[in-house]
Amino acid sequence: YDNDAALPGLTLHDNADNLVVTATAAVNIPSAGQWTFGVNSDDGFGLLLRRGYHFFDSFVPVPSVGGPADALAVFNITEPGVYDLMLVFFEQTGQANLELFAAPGSHANFDPAVFDLVGDVASGGLALGSNWTSEGFDDSAWANGTGAVGYGYPVGLDMEATMKGENASCFVRIPFLAAAAELEALTSLTLKMNYDDGFIAYLNGIKIAESNTEFWPGWNATATLGHDGGELVEFDVSDFLHVLRDGDNVLAIQGLNTWAG
Repeated sequence: YDNDAALPGLTLHDNADNLVVTATAAVNIPSAGQWTFGVNSDDGFGLLLRRGYHFFDSFVPVPSVGGPADALAVFNITEPGVYDLMLVFFEQTGQANLELFAAPGSHANFDPAVFDLVGDVASGGLALGSNWTSEGFDDSAWANGTGAVGYGYPVGLDMEATMKGENASCFVRIPFLAAAAELEALTSLTLKMNYDDGFIAYLNGIKIAESNTEFWPGWNATATLGHDGGELVEFDVSDFLHVLRDGDNVLAIQGLNTWAG
């Protein structure tokens, strides 16, 4: 495909060895049935597709260092809608390239007339959806409150009746406004968290900080370690200043207990 982009942290045509790229997205699959996902990579990759707490399929070809190659897999999509997607790319030495494409139906070979890059909507590719961490997500049916969220502590939004014995995870969305003049003046960004036992924080859909979490947590994930709340812990998230937008923003947090009980 045309219009190549550089790998993160590099410029186009830079050479770098022994690196890993992890890409996550919410992908809107418009119809049920068979869909073929394909990756062209040099040297190797793994791809996972998930909706809710079901993994619909996964495949991890053995990394090869002989040059770029296509790998295709057919996923049986049981219902249309937004799916979580994770692509992990491994580069060893020499050339480095990565493309992710998809098409409805079952296909055994790559055909540029059939496949389009995921996210390249203008050319017919699958659209990137809006998941719960994104600014555009519809949270009108969610519980509302102010202040801390949880139970067992003084909180503004008490979730004990909903969570205890049911789920170790709680999803929180905190909308806020930012003005262009304010953003231009910022030189650093700090997230201060009081948490028990773990969390993942997202700014406008981009993960910016986490503690005591699994690699790719599901809707019912647990914290990997205990952590007593009671004091603020600071996380430097200055690398994500560019994610802030003029106007509407959202800080989304998946709070985690060590177990549902």
